[in-house]
Amino acid sequence: MFIVERYPQLLPTSHRTQLYQLLRELHSINYFSVSFPDKPQVAEAIKTAVLNRLEQPRLSQRYRNALQYKLEVIETEKIAAIKQDRVQNEVEHSRALLSTLESTLCSEGSSPWLFGFDGPTALDAHVVVFINRLRDVGRAKLISSTMAKYADLAMETSGWRKLMDGERAI
Repeated sequence: MFIVERYPQLLPTSHRTQLYQLLRELHSINYFSVSFPDKPQVAEAIKTAVLNRLEQPRLSQRYRNALQYKLEVIETEKIAAIKQDRVQNEVEHSRALLSTLESTLCSEGSSPWLFGFDGPTALDAHVVVFINRLRDVGRAKLISSTMAKYADLAMETSGWRKLMDGERAI
């Protein structure tokens, strides 16, 4: 939202409420569930790193409290996120959201952006990264051919290439 305040064209007023709602929904998906369902060692490695850091004697109380909070989040969100039922819920949530987003695309030959805008919105920027993340973690089956094409077209734009400078969007 900080960036949108400085670049209001990223949330056109005609669709602002819907764009906010879809951004919130996208960000409610637990990326850990979708990204690391078969890798409990990832959560354990993060937990171990935090515990090791907490053993250091010269931490400020503020930093120590932040690490304690992070440890709680790892326990409640990360480790819980890779349980099979939670993973399946997040996969279904991802699939449903992508279907909703697909319905906002315009017909062939018009704008490549969600809602048919002339340029990308904040939602486009987040959705393209999300689609790439799904591809990177082996979840390409969640992405319809239409949404895959949408992301590919976005990544072919000069703005995307300039911004990413050859880097991946994860």
